[in-house]
Amino acid sequence: DNESNVINLSAQVSGTTRATATEELQNTQFVAGKTIHVDVFETGQTTPYANGDYTTTDGAGGMSGNLVYPASKQNIDIEAYYPSTVTYSATTFTVSATQQTAAQYQGCDLMYAKLQNQPKKDEHQLTFSHALSKVIVNLSAGNGVSASDITSKVTAVTLNGSKLTANINKGVVSSASGSTSSIDVTGSNVLSNVGIIVPQTITSGTAFISVTYGGQTYTYSLSSDKVFAAGKQ
Repeated sequence: DNESNVINLSAQVSGTTRATATEELQNTQFVAGKTIHVDVFETGQTTPYANGDYTTTDGAGGMSGNLVYPASKQNIDIEAYYPSTVTYSATTFTVSATQQTAAQYQGCDLMYAKLQNQPKKDEHQLTFSHALSKVIVNLSAGNGVSASDITSKVTAVTLNGSKLTANINKGVVSSASGSTSSIDVTGSNVLSNVGIIVPQTITSGTAFISVTYGGQTYTYSLSSDKVFAAGKQ
C-alpha cells in the first residue's frame, strides 16, 4: 500500500460575527505557528484512537501534523481545539487576567472545530468557531484631546466584573464560574484595546470598562443587564 495514511488537515475560522480589526486577532484565519490539538475517533466511538498536535504553517489555512487513519479503515470523526491545552475531555477553560499583547489575547481565544463520518481523502477542512466573546475598547480624540494625548496619557484599560472560567463540553460553553475579576486589555496601541471574556450576563450597574488617563480613572457602567454571547464581539 503506497498510499499515504497521514490525515491532512486545513483550518479556517468562522468570522461571520467577528470579522473586524486586524488579522493578528484571528478573526478569519489562524496566524502561522499556532498549535492546535486534534482528537481522532473511529466514527461512532467516544474515545479517540489517536490524538496529537498540528501546527498552522502559513496563516492561510495550512496545517502540518502526522496523525494517521485507523487500521480498521473505518470512517473517522475529528475534533480540534485551540489553544492546544484543550482536549475533547476538558471541562473548564480560564482566560487570563492579562491580555495586553497579541500572544496573550490569542492564548485566551478558545476555538473548536468538529467533523463527523469522514472517509479517507486528500484533505479535511476544519472550520473553527469562537467559543468566547470579544470586547473592543476604541479610544478616539474628543474636544480638546488629540490622538497623541491618548497614546501618551492612557496608562490602563480594563474590563471589569466578569467571571474568568468557562465550563465547557467539547469546546462548547455551558456557563461561567468563579469569582469576578478585572482583565487588563491595555494594548501597545491604546487607541484600540481588545479582550476575550467568557460568555455570561453582566449585571446592570457594573463598572464594566475603566480607562486611566492622565492619572485619573474613568469608568463606563452598564445601564442594563448585558448578555455577552459566544462568537460575538
